[in-house]
Amino acid sequence: FVDAALARCFLATFEDDQALTSLRTLLLSTKPKEVLYEKGSLSAAALKMILALLHEPVLCGHKSPEVWTPQEVHLRLKEGSYFPNGTPSTLSRLLCDDATTTAFGLCVRYLRSLKLDTLVLPQEQFAQWTPQQQDEYLLLDGKTITNLELLENNDTGGTAGTLLDVVDRCLTPFGQRQMKLWVLHPLQQPAAITQRLDAVDDLSSNTQMASELRELLRKLPDLGRLTARVLSSSASLKEFLKLLDAL
Repeated sequence: FVDAALARCFLATFEDDQALTSLRTLLLSTKPKEVLYEKGSLSAAALKMILALLHEPVLCGHKSPEVWTPQEVHLRLKEGSYFPNGTPSTLSRLLCDDATTTAFGLCVRYLRSLKLDTLVLPQEQFAQWTPQQQDEYLLLDGKTITNLELLENNDTGGTAGTLLDVVDRCLTPFGQRQMKLWVLHPLQQPAAITQRLDAVDDLSSNTQMASELRELLRKLPDLGRLTARVLSSSASLKEFLKLLDAL
């Protein structure tokens, strides 16, 4: 999936169970606005889940020749001159099978149609999304996210009363994004938990410093999005100056 505003691309390949647990987790944790898929390859169960979990998603079905073959994807990446120094090693490693490569090709083709490919891909911000257990974080699957009402309540589908609604007091967009990641990826190592609690305790015990820090943060723009625009040479002079002033 792609976050065009931050110029980030995440790739993943996984074998799901009959309940589509990994797909549910992916949809609930990312909440995509648009879903691209190859016509005839999306099961009825997967389509039903997408429509049930996402709020009025835009579904974009494609068929050959709109869907590039894996060989065509690699050729298009070279023709696009996105990577002057060659395909990034991270991307090469992530394009490990035909399914992932084809899906990434759909994203590249869609970005090209919006004239966003030259803004997103050259940033080389590629990472792997995995539903598997990690040592640093506790694994929360889609059902857990729903049952605990971490992001959306089960009555209206809104955020009122959710854990994120209770703990998110961030003043900046990038802080809100980070808080959401923390809610979805709770720490499980005692040392990391203690370190975070110590940081909270330091701020709680020094109210003056916390108040001054909040006032400074309140004035900051969305640094992540501004940085992405500057790096892609699409930022206006006003946006560039705003970023410099914030830094």
